[in-house]
Amino acid sequence: EACAKEAPGENGAGPGGSGALVETKQPGEVVSHAVLVDQSAQTSEADRPETQNAEPTLLHRKLSSRAQYMLKGGAMSKACLEEMKTDRIGVLRETWLQIQRSTLLRGRDPFSTYVRLVTTVISALIPALMYYRLTWQSSDAWNKVSSSFYIILSESMACLFGASMAFNKERAVIQREYESGVTRMPLYFIGRITADSLLWMFFPFIYHLIVYWISDLGGDSVSKYFASLAITLLLIQVVLSYTYVVVALIKHPVASTVVLQIMQMILTLFSGFMVKLDELGKFWIWIVYLSPFKYALPCFTVTIFWNTEISSPSGSTVSGVDFLDDTFGFQHDKFWLYVGLLFVLGISGRLLGMVALSWKASRTKENQ
Repeated sequence: EACAKEAPGENGAGPGGSGALVETKQPGEVVSHAVLVDQSAQTSEADRPETQNAEPTLLHRKLSSRAQYMLKGGAMSKACLEEMKTDRIGVLRETWLQIQRSTLLRGRDPFSTYVRLVTTVISALIPALMYYRLTWQSSDAWNKVSSSFYIILSESMACLFGASMAFNKERAVIQREYESGVTRMPLYFIGRITADSLLWMFFPFIYHLIVYWISDLGGDSVSKYFASLAITLLLIQVVLSYTYVVVALIKHPVASTVVLQIMQMILTLFSGFMVKLDELGKFWIWIVYLSPFKYALPCFTVTIFWNTEISSPSGSTVSGVDFLDDTFGFQHDKFWLYVGLLFVLGISGRLLGMVALSWKASRTKENQ
C-alpha cells in the first residue's frame, strides 16, 4: 500500500506512461490497489461488454493509512505524511502493530538468525564438553558453580550486544517517523522490546539444553533444568532492559557498545563468584545492588544444588546448599527475594529506557 495519487507524467504514468498507482478511499477504511494502465489498449478494454459490467478488484483493508504503513513500510510522500498525522489510531492498536512490525523486521533477516543459531550451538558445546559429566564430588562442585556462572554470563553478553546492534540500525528510521508524527516513541519502545524478549527466549533455550544435559549440571532432574532455565531467561530480560537504557541515551553505535562492554564487566564482577561481596567497601555497595548477576547466580546455583550431597575424598558429605553458603555466601532462604528483585530491576529498567528514549527523541527533534 502507498499513499500516492495518479499523477500524469510521473513514474511512467499518465500520457506516454505505462502504469499508475490509484488509491480509492471510502469512509472508515483505506482501499489501495495498483492498476496497470496502457494507453494504447485503454479504449479497447473499455468497449468490451464484460469489462463494462465487471467490478474492479480491490484490496480492502479496514486499517488506517498509519497502520498500513507500519505493516508494509516503504517511502512515503509528503501528502501521505500529512494525512497520517491526522490519522491517529488507538494506543492499544498501535502497540500491537509495533510488536508485529518489530517481529516482522527481525524475521526479514534470516541469515543473522542462522548465524546466531550456529554461534549458539558452538558456544554451548565448548563449555559442555569442557565440563563433561560433572559429578557431585567436592572437586566437581566448584566446577558446577563456575559452569553456572559461565552460562549466565555468555547468554547475557549475547543478548546485550545483539539487541544493541539491532536497535542502532533502526534508530534513524524511527527518529524520522517520530518527527513526522507517524510513530509514538513509547509505543515503539514497547513493541521493540517485546519482540526482542520473545526472540531472546529461543536461543538461551537451545544453549541451556546443550550445556545442562551434556555437562550433567543438575543430574537427571528435569525440574532443575526448567528452574535454572527460568532464572537465565529472567536475567536476560533484565540485561535487555539495561541495554535499552544505554542505547536510548547514547546515539552513537560505537560509543554505546563501549559503554555496554564496561557496564557488563562491572556488573559481572559483583556477581559474588569472583569477589567476596561482604568484603567490599561502602563505595561499591550501590553497584552491587544494581547488578542482576548478584541475584541471578545465587538463584541459579541454588536450583542446581538443591537436595544434593557433596562428597569429599575423606568420605564425609555436606549438603549442596550448605556448600554454597559456606563457600560463596549464597543463601537459599533468599531465593524468592532475589527473584523478586530481578523482576523489579527488569521492570524499572524498561520504564527508564522508555522515558530516556522518548526524551532523547524529543530533544533531537527540538534541536533540528
